[in-house]
Amino acid sequence: QTQSTWGKRLFSTSKMAAAPVPMKSLTLEEARAALKEVIAAFDVPENKMKIDAAKAQAGDNFMLILQIVLPVAMQIQQMTIEKYGFDATQQGVTAFAVAVRQHNSDAEVATLATELKNRFLPPGVPGF
Repeated sequence: QTQSTWGKRLFSTSKMAAAPVPMKSLTLEEARAALKEVIAAFDVPENKMKIDAAKAQAGDNFMLILQIVLPVAMQIQQMTIEKYGFDATQQGVTAFAVAVRQHNSDAEVATLATELKNRFLPPGVPGF
């Protein structure tokens, strides 16, 4: 087996690439409502306990925040975003964030997005 054949196999994306996530959009009203619902999901006692425990475990360590807090935050968001047509996956949460960002010029959406980000990321970390 030649190196070029090996390289072609190693770097071939035909089997490794994930299917692209279809871009979903939200109307302004849907973005506002979805953000409010996701924020409310963080206030459910069981979810609040989970995210608070993850944040306490991670402390101010950014790597631990990514490893411990972010997966919990994604889980909480996944419970709500399906209602708005997004997959309950990491890719779905990312697509939701992109759809919300389209309305960041709206003061209410910007405020709600910041409030959501503050539920799981420390101040100064970019989010929505």
